[in-house]
Formats: sequence, structure tokens, C-alpha cells
Amino acid sequence: MTSQYLVQATTAQDAIDLMLSAPLAFDSPTNDRLRDRPLLERAFASGRRRPAWVWAARDEHRVLATVAGLGIGDAVVLDHWGGAPTHGLDLALHAATQALRTVPGSEACLHLPATASTADPTAKPWLDALSRHGWKLLVQRHHYETPAVDALGQEHISQLRLEQLTGPDDPRLRPLFRGILRDSRDAHDIQLVDEVGLDQAADRAVDDLLEADPWQCMHLAFDGNPYPVGMVSWVSLPGGRGYVNHVGVSAAARGHGFGRDLLALATRELVREGAATLIADTDASNVPMTAAFTRVGWTATETRLDFIPA
Repeated sequence: MTSQYLVQATTAQDAIDLMLSAPLAFDSPTNDRLRDRPLLERAFASGRRRPAWVWAARDEHRVLATVAGLGIGDAVVLDHWGGAPTHGLDLALHAATQALRTVPGSEACLHLPATASTADPTAKPWLDALSRHGWKLLVQRHHYETPAVDALGQEHISQLRLEQLTGPDDPRLRPLFRGILRDSRDAHDIQLVDEVGLDQAADRAVDDLLEADPWQCMHLAFDGNPYPVGMVSWVSLPGGRGYVNHVGVSAAARGHGFGRDLLALATRELVREGAATLIADTDASNVPMTAAFTRVGWTATETRLDFIPA
């Protein structure tokens, strides 16, 4: 029997070589980008990827499986999976899990084709491997990478008025987020509220939002009353990629289609700003938001499964 053993890179180039040595587990837009060497080189140069976050199993002939992580804030997300769900994957995933055991907020995610789900036979061996190593499924999400065309969002007329934040300390933002997180349908929001309570969850959500994106891309939404009913955040990046980062509606204002209106407004602005590809995510279980994406004209291109330590 051929012996299998774990290897880790000491340099960024060695790490990239390991990541490209085994075929990716699933065909999806995100996984396709993980085959792009220049993109990986930029990620390692920025520190968002590190050699210490790449684990590979091999025998004397070839790399059998790879697992790699991406830094998001203080956490690490295992997002790169190569090879096949065999004993080699168990070796790499065990090492990755042990290394991240003391890293708060760490997650794992699988990027599957848009039509796949947790019931897909091709996904089951990977789900079983994650379960064996102490990970549990948190949520299934829709990922969107929609070509931007002028018609997107144009047919939706909204009475909402958007107002950019006055700054990162805008006093309206944290009270609004308490309303957004109340009875939220987002699995990550629900988990956060369960862990720390509504007030602390709102503070942490705002801090994470401000850390991830410039405050200038965040807009409060008003329906004629002096208090905001929701917020939307979008950003256009060089290269033509436009992101809708967050859409949130206060619990007291739900049921009026404001989520759809906010998505349509952000979509129109991204198209106007010249974005070529529109990108966003939402939970598959968040039926109103998935319906909003469909109504505005977005098309799901990927299914993402998010896992947290059990």
C-alpha cells in the first residue's frame, strides 16, 4: 500500500503550487478563480492567504488532496478544496481543523454548481468528511454573478429615498441594525444573536460591516418617516466587478417589498457606475430575498454551503 503523508508549504509560491496540483472538487465560478495563479499571487502578497493556511496530502507520486484557507478579518475560512474525498482529504482536513481550532469565527465553505444542494450525491462525500472532522452545516446560500445590463432593476419604481452615511459613527446605524437583526432570516445573523444577544450582535455586525467595506458605500433608506427603514451597501471595484454587500430591512418595516426595492436601487447604481458583473449572496432559506433577486433579474450561478465548528 502506498503511504500518504501531510505536507505544508513554507513560501507563497510553494503554497500556490500545492493548491494547483490537485483538480478542484467542483466546477463553479469561485472555484474557477482559484485556478488563477496571478489572482492567488495577489492574495498571498496581501496576506489574505498564507502558506500556513495550505494543507496538502500526497504520496510519493502526486498531491492527493489540498485544503486552503482565506483570511477574513480575524477569522479563516476554508474555501479551497482539491483532489477527491479520500483518505488524503482526511489527512489535510484534520490538520486544517486542528490549526483553526483556536481561531475564533473560522468557517468552511464548499462552492458547488448552482443546481447542486446538500442532497446532491457528488456533495455527500465532502459533507461526510467535514462532519467526521467536527464541522456542521450552518446554511446553504445562493451566489450570484450576473452580467450587468441596462435593464436590470429599471422596471422597479421605489418610493424609498437613499441617504449616504454621514460617517462611520453615524448615530442612526446601530439602532437600525438592532431592528434589522430582530427576527432576521439570515443564518449568520441568527447565530450571532443567539450567541451574544440582540444589542451586542448589532454592535458586532456594524463593526464587521465597517471593517469590511468603506462607510461611503453604505446608504440608509427612508420611506417618508424620519427614521430609516433599512440600509443597502454596494461597491464597484476596478476590473468591472460590482458587489451588493448588504441589504437589510428593519423588522418593523418588513412586508412592503423594501428588500426588493433596495436591491433594485443598488443594482441600478452599479450598472450606472459601469460594473460589468454584479455579485451578491443570500441564504437559500431567505425566501423573500431570493425572490427579490429573481424579480430584479439576477441569476444564481453557484450554491455555497457554509460550515461552522460543531
